[in-house]
Amino acid sequence: MKLRSRVLLLYLCIALLVLVLIGGVLPSTLHAQNLDTVSGDTIGQLRHIDFALSNFIDEAGHDVLELSLNKEVRTPYDADFTNFLNVSEEDFRYSDSAQEQKIIEILRGYQTSHPYVSSVYMGRENGAFVRSYPRTRPTAYDPRERP
Repeated sequence: MKLRSRVLLLYLCIALLVLVLIGGVLPSTLHAQNLDTVSGDTIGQLRHIDFALSNFIDEAGHDVLELSLNKEVRTPYDADFTNFLNVSEEDFRYSDSAQEQKIIEILRGYQTSHPYVSSVYMGRENGAFVRSYPRTRPTAYDPRERP
């Protein structure tokens, strides 16, 4: 075999080896690198979402605590409040007591100032039920049985 043929064969072997290395090793390395980048970005975004949701839930807890500490809401005089126990749709009437109306205004203010809140109400130990807005259909309902 002539020298020229040997050199050409050697160059072909080297070129083939380079192509195999670039074609086989590089894609798998790039895939792993891309996967690490995407994983890192996703974990970062999840941390931001966790932070936002944790703050949101924490703020909601403080808002509910603030409502529960309000002296109007904590009133022990709830005998005249609207009661859904043992009533039918025909004989049900919402209460018009001044104390309940004050609480309704507080609950409406909370609902208005918190756009993510769709309904605000409280159930009392005696079965009374104060809502920020009346139910569309007043049916027998015991808020104490709600989980």
